[in-house]
Amino acid sequence: MVHASSVQRAACTAPHWCASRCTTSVPRPAVAPHTRRSASQPGAAPAAHRAAVRVAAAAAAEAPEAPTCSYEEGADVLGTVVWAGPKGAKVELPDGSVGFMPSREGPFVIRDALEERAPGAVRDAPCVPKGLKRPFKVINVPAKATDPKDKNAATGPLLSARLCDLDVLWQRAAQLCEVSTQHKENLRITVEGANNGGLLSRISGLSLFVPVSQLERKGNNEWWTEQDLNSQYSGQDVSVAVLEVARTTRKVVCSLVKAKENDDLRRLEVGSLVSGTVRRIEPFGVFVGINGTRVSGLLHISNVSRQHVETVQGVFEVGEVVKCLVMGLDPGYTNISLSVAELELEEGDVLNNKQRVWDNAEEQAAVFRAHLEELREQGFDFEAEAENHN
Repeated sequence: MVHASSVQRAACTAPHWCASRCTTSVPRPAVAPHTRRSASQPGAAPAAHRAAVRVAAAAAAEAPEAPTCSYEEGADVLGTVVWAGPKGAKVELPDGSVGFMPSREGPFVIRDALEERAPGAVRDAPCVPKGLKRPFKVINVPAKATDPKDKNAATGPLLSARLCDLDVLWQRAAQLCEVSTQHKENLRITVEGANNGGLLSRISGLSLFVPVSQLERKGNNEWWTEQDLNSQYSGQDVSVAVLEVARTTRKVVCSLVKAKENDDLRRLEVGSLVSGTVRRIEPFGVFVGINGTRVSGLLHISNVSRQHVETVQGVFEVGEVVKCLVMGLDPGYTNISLSVAELELEEGDVLNNKQRVWDNAEEQAAVFRAHLEELREQGFDFEAEAENHN
């Protein structure tokens, strides 16, 4: 039981309008003299209120606006998946707005995996994992600005991970085409099927096509049929060179013929012995088409023989088969320098007995390569010499 006197000594916490009912007196809080209202200032309270309203309005005007959806269609944005279901995912964007990605616009690899699920697999699984952080492409922007705190506001932008992935895939395909064209590198693919036009496969998730014109002719020189192509190539791993990548027409065109040519070109180096056919004769030398390729090398008049040659006219004929040593070549195989003089047993053999030169070409080429190796061991820099020569 609480004693009444202790109750009287306790401070009253009731508001001021009940002070007359309290058994104890409650001291009033001290008020500064300049803020104390007096009877002579009847309008002081309304004026202070109006001033406070003006300050609050000014502060509200200066406050930062709520995040809005200011993205443009086609823009790439970084987002984080905050919720995902079988039909789509909510993606939080850097400005705080939340966009939506339909499941059909899911990441390229994950989307393909979902489409290839075995019968009976769980169908209500999320289309993407929660917490996934990656780029998305804006494919639609709502007309009304989005405030992420306003549940009644329009949703954020419609997003696509698939289109971002396709951008990357097409960029990679273009890089493969560049490497294949400039550095003569090939790509290993598995043939998935064929039609009347050629072979079908995929490269980095993109459809790939090898036209019949880019295949070696059949042994009897007949044209390939769809049945022949499937019988010969389906399921086989083959090397192809990428000829063309065109995103606008969704084409990736490859070639088996060009791949074989690339292999032959990559085997070329200084000291290689090549066979070829004279394609063109000029006052300064002869252009020789190198067998197995579509490129030509220049046999300069100064490299025809170790004996002085006045003119190449009469020494060679267009269509004549010759053997040459590779004396230099650039990384793109566009400039190949050839020589026959180094194959001569004696000075003037090319002018007097070309057949002797062709018969002993292998032995003379081996002697020349041994000489090159000795120069390398002595520290001779062939690449620097070639740059100085150019």
